[in-house]
Amino acid sequence: MNIESIAERVEKIDSGYYRATGITENISYTHEGHQKIEKSESESFWFRHRGRCIQAIIRNFPSEAIADVGGGNGKVSRMIQGMGVESLLIEPVQYATDVAWKNGQKYLIQGTMESSGIKAGSLPAIGLFDVLEHIKNDTDFLRQVHTALTPGGILYLTVPAYQFLYSNFDSSVGHFRRYRLRELKDKMWQAGFQVEFASYLFLPLPLPMLIRKMRKQPVAVTPSDHVKTNTFLGKVLLFILSPERVFIQRKWKVPLGSSCILVARKKLV
Repeated sequence: MNIESIAERVEKIDSGYYRATGITENISYTHEGHQKIEKSESESFWFRHRGRCIQAIIRNFPSEAIADVGGGNGKVSRMIQGMGVESLLIEPVQYATDVAWKNGQKYLIQGTMESSGIKAGSLPAIGLFDVLEHIKNDTDFLRQVHTALTPGGILYLTVPAYQFLYSNFDSSVGHFRRYRLRELKDKMWQAGFQVEFASYLFLPLPLPMLIRKMRKQPVAVTPSDHVKTNTFLGKVLLFILSPERVFIQRKWKVPLGSSCILVARKKLV
């Protein structure tokens, strides 16, 4: 992957590691967020299930290379690498890109799409995995993503679902909103995309999340906020959720859940 042919405003730090030279916009994310989430990404049933569903949509709608925009510590980017697909991590926080580099991410840019000067029509696919909810002007950002994609390019996306589930926890981690699929599809259309697949995920979670919200649970973000995969409860939850992965693999839709997953394509004309 030739990063300098993709991004106009970057400087080389190491082979495959670049830093944006433009001005990075204000990012709605807690300063300690990446440090706090690093352990959860490896141990949480939630991240495990989401990762498997992301793999399923990438296999259903393949691309030769994917830019993981706002991909944090690079967990998903390295998963994509492991699938034999070239992966570029674009992430503004240096702590996160350093962790990703140390853990084997081959290509990365510390910066944003804007600050690194991503060229129009330069990327065959972009992943926004729980990123859009952190963007204040989300439709404008989707238009920026649309511009960066090649004709026929693919957008893979996950976001938290249902505004009625918005809680102090969402606010504490820098979320502006949660989404319904209909609203998400409308925003895709406004930005120039054609939606090819859309579904909810985590069907069992809205009710316990609503109960937690009503009880006004503490908002601190800690690894304990995610049930560990290797615990009895974590294994039970993964077992309950396993049919969702089959649904996604077969391009069937899950009727409701605490997250949305979507694939859209930049129209050829």
